[in-house]
Amino acid sequence: MLYDLPFGNGRPFASHLNRFVNRVVGGWNVSATLVEQSGQFLDVQYSGNDILNNRNLSGRPDCLGNASFYPAGQSINKFLNPAAFALPAIGSFGNCPRNAVNGPGINTVNLSLQKSFHLSERATLKFLGVATNAFNHPIFKNENTTITSGGFGQITSILGSGATNRDSLGAAGSRLIQIGARIDLLLVLKNDYCSINRQTTILSRARKQAVILALTAVGIYALQISRAPNGLRTA
Repeated sequence: MLYDLPFGNGRPFASHLNRFVNRVVGGWNVSATLVEQSGQFLDVQYSGNDILNNRNLSGRPDCLGNASFYPAGQSINKFLNPAAFALPAIGSFGNCPRNAVNGPGINTVNLSLQKSFHLSERATLKFLGVATNAFNHPIFKNENTTITSGGFGQITSILGSGATNRDSLGAAGSRLIQIGARIDLLLVLKNDYCSINRQTTILSRARKQAVILALTAVGIYALQISRAPNGLRTA
């Protein structure tokens, strides 16, 4: 979504500004992106038990058909229902399918603010500010899916709390703000003559050709601000 802010000459608000103030206040636009994503599919497993007597200490448990995988009043401390799973009988494979449960979903809003300042006929300064996960909503990592673990069904960390601020799907973790600017220059090159076979010949019907080159200067400045998320909800 792209929205022109209603400030400056010709806009509903602050429409009678002098030329200098209008160049600073007017002409801004903001864009927003809403990310709504369901959680990843996950396998439930057990560990530390040689159920099949084959030296394999892990496998899929049994899913109990009379219990929901997700408890009532679901929270990060109890994201899965332990009563819905059990170790299979000795010598038996568990009946839980692959991808039996889901991890937590993602809900974020990304915002950007931008404006172009015309410095001259052929020079434009472009300003851009981007805020990823602008409202700093916690984005939880997947829950513990090992039923023999004391922390089964619990979520204990969020994206941005470790070495990376993103997960394998590219979802942002803690809020990240980036500010930058660039200068675009427009150059016009004129050519009235050409040389053919090393002979200087003036073309009787030569026409002026205009070639537009876009030169992007290195960002005048770049600022990155990262702030820790609001924390884990404990329901």
